[in-house]
Amino acid sequence: MIKSYNLNLLKAIACLSVCVAHIFQLHFLPNPGVIGLEIFFLLSGFLISKSLTTHSEKAFVIHRFLRLYP
Repeated sequence: MIKSYNLNLLKAIACLSVCVAHIFQLHFLPNPGVIGLEIFFLLSGFLISKSLTTHSEKAFVIHRFLRLYP
């Protein structure tokens, strides 16, 4: 079973690749920022769907709201 913290580490690496691409404005193919963005959203969707399967719908919505609310 894949642990969430391993996937969060991959999300962090993907996020850093996007930041590096923006900071240094890398213009070669393939752009690491584009690849990092796709990986980030793919892993985020996987983690959100995994969280939805382990909690009830009400608990999921409350947890997401409290996590995202400023």
